[in-house]
Amino acid sequence: MNQYKLDVKKPATFTLLLIYSFPACIAVSLSPALTSIGQTYGISSNAVKDVMTLSMLGYAIGPLLSAPITTFLGRKVTVILGSIMAVLGLVLSVFAFFSDNYGLFLVGRFVATFGGGVAFCLSYAIISDFYKEAEARNVLAIIAAAFCLIPGIVMAIAGQLTHYLGWEYTLFFMLAYAVLTIVLTLGLPETGSPIPFNKKDIQELDHDYLVVLKNKSFIYACIIIGLAISLLYVYATDASLIASEKMKMGPSMFGYYSVIPYVGAIVSLTAVRIFSRKLTYVRTTLMSFVLMLIGAGATLAAFLSGSINVFTLFGFTFIIIAGSIPINVSYATIAENISPYRGIEASLISSLFMFISIFAVKVSSFLHPFMGWLEYPITAFIMVGLMAVFCVLLYRHDPKVFGAGEAEGSQPELKAARHL
Repeated sequence: MNQYKLDVKKPATFTLLLIYSFPACIAVSLSPALTSIGQTYGISSNAVKDVMTLSMLGYAIGPLLSAPITTFLGRKVTVILGSIMAVLGLVLSVFAFFSDNYGLFLVGRFVATFGGGVAFCLSYAIISDFYKEAEARNVLAIIAAAFCLIPGIVMAIAGQLTHYLGWEYTLFFMLAYAVLTIVLTLGLPETGSPIPFNKKDIQELDHDYLVVLKNKSFIYACIIIGLAISLLYVYATDASLIASEKMKMGPSMFGYYSVIPYVGAIVSLTAVRIFSRKLTYVRTTLMSFVLMLIGAGATLAAFLSGSINVFTLFGFTFIIIAGSIPINVSYATIAENISPYRGIEASLISSLFMFISIFAVKVSSFLHPFMGWLEYPITAFIMVGLMAVFCVLLYRHDPKVFGAGEAEGSQPELKAARHL
C-alpha cells in the first residue's frame, strides 16, 4: 500500500521550509538596519517603519493570488514565478540604494514580499497534496517550528552584515536566499496539475472566496491569529529602534539578542505539541493570556521606571511571544476545521494575519509621538485586549468550535475545490 497520496518524487522538506519562511524573512531581514536606513535616506525613526509596513503589505496581498494562479499554472510554476518576482523586488531595492531613491526602495520591498507571499502558501498545499494526514502533521510541525526560528536567524545574520559591511548587504543575502529557493524548487515534483483557463473556473473561485469570507467563525479565528502574530511584527519593528536609540545597541548585538523571542516561540510550540492532548482550546487560551499579560505588564512597568535594557526588552518579549504562539497554533487549527477548503483558507489566513499585523504596527507608530517608546508595551496590551474580545465573540457565536462538535459553516459546497 502506498504510504503517500501521489506516486511522484517526495518533496524535500528543506525546500518547503525555505518557501514557507521566504516572505517573513524578507519582511524582518531589515529590522536590525531600520536606524541605518533612516540615516541613509534622512527620515525619522517613526517614518522608517514604513519599510516594515510596505513589506508586510506585499506579504498580505500575495497569498490572495496564489490560489487562482496555481489553479491554472500548477504548484511548482507558481512557486517559481513568485520567487522570481521576489528577486525582481530585491533587485529594485538594491538599485534604489545606489540611486538614493527611497520611494523606489519601498516599491522594491513591496514587490519582494508580494512574490514571496504568492510562493509561500504553496508549501502548505504541496504537503497536503502529497502526504496522508498523520505524516502531513509531522512535516507541518517541523516546518512550523523552523518558521518560528528561521526569521530570528535571518535577523541575527542581518545584524552582523549591517554592522560589519553595511545594511545593503542584507539585500544581497536575501537575493541569495531567493535564488537558492528557485534552484531547489526546480527539483520539487508537481503535486497539483494545472487546468485549462476558462471564465467559469474564475467565477467558481470567486464564489469559493465569498463562501469562506461569509463564515463569521472563520473570520473571528483569523482575526485572533492575526492579533497573536502581530505581536511578533510589532517587536521586529519597534525593538530595533528601541535598542538603537534608547539602549545605544549596534545592529550586530541586536541581531544576536533578537533571536531570544523567537526561541520563546520554539519553546512554546514544543510545549503545545507535548501537552496538546491534555489541553483544551479554552485552557490553552487562558494560559496564553496569562503569559502575554505578564510579559506586556512587566515590559510596561520596566519602561515606565526607565529600566530599558536587554532583560526588560528581549526577556519580557520572550514571555509575550511564548504566550502568543499557542493562540496562533490553536486558532489556526480551529480555522482549518471550520473551513471546508484548505487552499482558500491558507490564503485568507495568511492575508488577514498580515493585514492585522500592519494595523498593529500602525497603532504603534500612531502612539509614538504621544508616548515615546511606551508605544511598544501599550500596543501589546491593545492587541491582547482585542484578542480577548474576539475570543469571546467566537465563543458566543459558535461555542462548538472549542469542542468536539461540528463547527458552524463547515459544510458549504465549494465549487472550485475539485481543482486544488
